[in-house]
Amino acid sequence: MRYGFMYLLSHERATGRRHPLLLWPGTQATLLFPLVFSPNGTPCNFGDVNHFSPLPFHIAAAERFGRDDILAELDRRLEARAKGGMSETWPDDAELLLLHPRRKLRAKAPGWKRVSLQDGLEWGYLADRWPTPSLYVSVRGGTTDAPHVHRDLLSYFCLVGDEPLIDNIPVDDYLDTTFSSRRYELYETSAASKNAVFINGVGITDKVTARTTLLSGAGYDGFRLDVTEAMGTMRDGPVARFCGRAILMVRRKGVLVIDRVELPHAGLVESRLHTFYKVTFGKADAMVRGKKGRLHVSFAASAPARVKPGMGMPTNPARAPDTTLRHISTGKVFGMTLCHFLMPNGKAKVALAENGDRTTVTVTGDLKFKISFATAGLGL
Repeated sequence: MRYGFMYLLSHERATGRRHPLLLWPGTQATLLFPLVFSPNGTPCNFGDVNHFSPLPFHIAAAERFGRDDILAELDRRLEARAKGGMSETWPDDAELLLLHPRRKLRAKAPGWKRVSLQDGLEWGYLADRWPTPSLYVSVRGGTTDAPHVHRDLLSYFCLVGDEPLIDNIPVDDYLDTTFSSRRYELYETSAASKNAVFINGVGITDKVTARTTLLSGAGYDGFRLDVTEAMGTMRDGPVARFCGRAILMVRRKGVLVIDRVELPHAGLVESRLHTFYKVTFGKADAMVRGKKGRLHVSFAASAPARVKPGMGMPTNPARAPDTTLRHISTGKVFGMTLCHFLMPNGKAKVALAENGDRTTVTVTGDLKFKISFATAGLGL
């Protein structure tokens, strides 16, 4: 990005002509992408390199496109950083002095989408507001047939303010195994470290896709993800007849996650969540406590299930293990719907009922909400 934009901007300066690549809408969109996937400066990206910091070329490109909204947000983030250079290897201070437009813009609410599914990539996000969301979720759809990916389809981040109270476990360092045939045996790249669905103890396979669509209804917005084919095969056919998830932001105050699994043979079904913050477990709920905020998680299922704690196994000895919230069927099932509701700085209880071919999920407490849908195939 840095080299590409510096070339394009230099070409325009030298020739006095508009470069055709800077006329593409997608080129301008790349400036907004790292901002909406690092809300409040907290990275909520997926894959190996999950971090972002503004660089001088971002300033120059935003000015070139006349994007005062992006310039104001970049300035706000630069001021929030410590004094000094932005990287260790590039002359950032000198470039910033050279490329900054010398005018300071007041940060105001930009017209960025609160709900977005990135075309082609099929990563999505939900925000209660911009530019400083108090509740934010990013969602991993799309494909894993690309470099630097993890087995993380269905996974998501949940931020309360600037704290990732539900975290997608990151890679801390590159090792000889990171790009070897044994890459996905590492905890951080494996399905075991992701906020996803598991069937008989395993998650998605390699080079697979989640079919992702936008959802919208009375009081909610979100995504539906279908990973049926991504769950792979077993001895005599597909692992699942259907495996899907809906992630909904409800009234901009809470997040409802609904998982539906249908199996050809009876098996164990599980949903996992990960956090690096302190967790207190109840019988059917848990409280994640950050340094500034907290997140109440309530669980419900259509078949008997338990909420159990687990502990991650980080590769890097400097990394403290994460706490895993496991919502798992107590026995083997042919079909099961699981859900959990995330309530920031409050409490809410989720309940699930199946009646014939329909399922109803009800939320009570600090937030009240009800949704009904066709059970088979998560028919939202």
